[in-house]
Amino acid sequence: MEKFIGPRKIELIAETEFKTHGGKDVVKVMYDGGFSEIMPKSECEFLQEDKATDYNQLRKKKMGRILEEVLTVIAEHDLKAADIEALKAGIENELYNSFNRATHFLWTKDDKSFIPGNNVVLERSLLEADLVLKTINKKDESTGEGKTSEKSA
Repeated sequence: MEKFIGPRKIELIAETEFKTHGGKDVVKVMYDGGFSEIMPKSECEFLQEDKATDYNQLRKKKMGRILEEVLTVIAEHDLKAADIEALKAGIENELYNSFNRATHFLWTKDDKSFIPGNNVVLERSLLEADLVLKTINKKDESTGEGKTSEKSA
């Protein structure tokens, strides 16, 4: 039987060696058309449908469950209304630093030089971006896959 996550048809779900921060199993979901993503196994099982849905329905299903869990945590920790802004700011800061740290490492291959709070993309020049894009284009030419029509600056 066909399964979908949102509008994407699942071709294969493969176990990975990874775990979430909470210790849950992580799977790699491969979709018809070549796109793939990793996600917690429990989330994959929860989001699967027998028919395709749109991204709005997928987001509503995913966010509904997360919202319920977050509200439970807020109640369990007796957060006051005044604490919510600090919680939101803390979440945003953690996400910002996580993505920036990963981006910094992809650019530099050096994790020791990362400075939290910096937008690492703004520290890079167009010339550096052009070199990365040329590397991608060379890789595409050597494999014959995924050629981009993008021209470097």
